[in-house]
Amino acid sequence: MAKRKPIKWDNMHDAGVIMRDALWGQHTSAHGRSTMWADCPFCGAEVIAYTWSLAGGGKRCGMCGALLGWGPSIQWADLPNIEPTDEHNERMPSRACGPEKP
Repeated sequence: MAKRKPIKWDNMHDAGVIMRDALWGQHTSAHGRSTMWADCPFCGAEVIAYTWSLAGGGKRCGMCGALLGWGPSIQWADLPNIEPTDEHNERMPSRACGPEKP
């Protein structure tokens, strides 16, 4: 099986894409170095990003490769180990994109 390419924002509405929201918290710093942190909604890993970068291309999770942004975060549905912890499931329900599966 060929290796799947990393997800991009262009894939957001494709079939086989899961969309979830990340809950961002802020670390404040001076001179454009303010950072935000969140637990990845797919694997639970901590993700840290500069505040300005989230408005542009978003931030990729270093563990599962999900793409996190201000609004939704996206990941391929068929990748292994993308289920978040039970704690995250209680805080943020999943939203699926693309055609519904029968």
